[in-house]
Amino acid sequence: MVGIKRVCSARHITQLLIAFAIIALSLIGMWRMGRHRTLSEGQLEAAGEKGTEAVPVEVVPVSSQDIRREIEVTGSIKSEDDVNVGSEISGKVAFVGAEEGDFVRAGDVLIRLDDSTLQAQLRQAKAAYESAMAQYEQLRLAKELEGTKVGTDLKTAQAQLSTAQARARELKVALELTEKETGISVEQAKANLEAAKAFLSQAEEQAKIADEQAETELKRAEAALRAARERLAMAEEGVGATDEQVEAQVQQAQAQLASAKALFDKARKGARTQEREQARQAVAQARANFELAQAEFERAKFLYERGAISRSQLDQAKQLYEVAKANYESAKQMLSLVEEGTRPEDIRAAEEAVKQAEAGVKLAEAARVKKSTVRRELEIAKAQLAEAEALYNLAKVSMARKRISALQVESARVQVKNAELALQLAKEGERRRQMLKEQLEAALAAVKQAEALVELASAGNLRVGISRQQVEAARAAVDSARAQVQSLETQLVKTKIRAPISGYVAERRVDVGETVIPGMPLLRLVSMERIYFEGELPEIEYESVSNGRMRVTVRVDSVPGMEFEGYTERIIPVAIEATRKFVVRVKLMRLHQFIIPGSFARGRMMVEEIRGAIVIPSACILRDREKSYVFVVEQGVAKRREVKLGIEVGEKIQVVDGLNVGELIVISGQDKLHDGARVRIIRKRNV
Repeated sequence: MVGIKRVCSARHITQLLIAFAIIALSLIGMWRMGRHRTLSEGQLEAAGEKGTEAVPVEVVPVSSQDIRREIEVTGSIKSEDDVNVGSEISGKVAFVGAEEGDFVRAGDVLIRLDDSTLQAQLRQAKAAYESAMAQYEQLRLAKELEGTKVGTDLKTAQAQLSTAQARARELKVALELTEKETGISVEQAKANLEAAKAFLSQAEEQAKIADEQAETELKRAEAALRAARERLAMAEEGVGATDEQVEAQVQQAQAQLASAKALFDKARKGARTQEREQARQAVAQARANFELAQAEFERAKFLYERGAISRSQLDQAKQLYEVAKANYESAKQMLSLVEEGTRPEDIRAAEEAVKQAEAGVKLAEAARVKKSTVRRELEIAKAQLAEAEALYNLAKVSMARKRISALQVESARVQVKNAELALQLAKEGERRRQMLKEQLEAALAAVKQAEALVELASAGNLRVGISRQQVEAARAAVDSARAQVQSLETQLVKTKIRAPISGYVAERRVDVGETVIPGMPLLRLVSMERIYFEGELPEIEYESVSNGRMRVTVRVDSVPGMEFEGYTERIIPVAIEATRKFVVRVKLMRLHQFIIPGSFARGRMMVEEIRGAIVIPSACILRDREKSYVFVVEQGVAKRREVKLGIEVGEKIQVVDGLNVGELIVISGQDKLHDGARVRIIRKRNV
């Protein structure tokens, strides 16, 4: 009875060993299917020596078609009639008759300057002219009576006195008015200018510091963002197998432990001849599984050392190797039990098999714990990535503050310019005050002279003694007074600033109450009748474009979905210093109501056309240093072939030499190929 029990026990042991072998093979197969790795050409050749499995690839036929090489330039729409409207005289703005966006016609009044001062000056000039004319007539008549003693003309002397007094009063009023209009002294204007320059220097220094800080913060944020993304990628790779696979490994290890315990309980039973043979086969199978797991573990260590797989994949291979090793040892011990029968050593061996199975369960559970740890690392990496993205966004905000600093610098420059204008006006006011003071002194002297003439006329001792030079001087005074009247009348006309062309007001740079001087831009007018596209051409394309008139297709953002034809009208042969690009001007053949000057636009210029060119997708090209090559599929075999390339258009590239129309080349999967590798076409794409 004991012999029969031992035979039955051996049969159960053999069956369990076979089950262990099947489970181990399943684990190894699941690990190999779940792993993703990239093999080099040398590894693929080594794999090819062990097996003849064809590499799955996608192919595309070589085609022939007409291709064009085009250059895309970016720029903006501009107008030939782009005018800055200014004033020819200095003055204070009293009226602005146009807002930004308004359409005005040539001759319309855009701005009117305050003319009250000029009107007062004109009245004074006319009075001076009339006074000079009266004095001239008096001297002319007196010259005719020269040498003749005449009676005293008291009325004439009194008239001269009244005229001189009126002139003196007008000059005094004009001097007071000028002092009120000037506002500030030259010294005060100089002080304001120095303060504005100091503020500009400070703003430029602050802007420079802000620029450096913004650039530094942006670079640090970009570096932190890249590092966070790399950590996240490593954490995602470390996740490795799925939760289902890990749980399956744990359940299988637990099943092996239960089986080992069952074998330990039945270790005292014997075995039949067939069961001994089955036990030997189980040992051979367990040994094969162990050798396969050992080879896979060595292969995983080789790939891990070269960065082809992650650490988690190496740990999984190691765990499978240890499980296969434990199964192999267990199978040998079970065979010893079957062949030798139940002995104390057999019981201890069965007990050792139970311990090994328990160790396998612990290893599987450790893998599950490690899986949760890796997931926590993944969550930490995601949080670090979010923090790095937030810092990167803050750095972008610093770049926006950089633009604000530039605007502050520009505002400071405007303040300096305004202070310079105020200084110029103060100097002009000072000169005008000095001139009026001199004229007032001369008028007061004339009043005293007229008073003396009145006294002489009253005494009846006035005798005419007029020279020819006095008459000529009086005539010159009349001409000067007349010229002054004409000059003031001309300046009054210039107080009304009119539109030189018909167009739209693009910019308004002045408001009512501001003081303007000659040369200061006040309004900007843009005409819609003659517009063109101006773009920037890269310097490497200058030679191919500058040889002649070329056709250009222009797309304008303000008119989406439409294209406008034109041709190159002019290329400025001097590059822009900041960008090293050349300005190209394109004349548009037809216009559109929504093509607005200042709109962003893109132009495509065709610089080369090749008919019947051999063309393949750029994704097919592989490069080895300075050589380019593709894989051509012939009768299920991939052959490496070097090619000479031409121009590249979009996602296609011209092949000058090395391919023929109709040949099949690999477009996907070529990174796993070597010359002579067997391939299996899974998809044929169209060009």
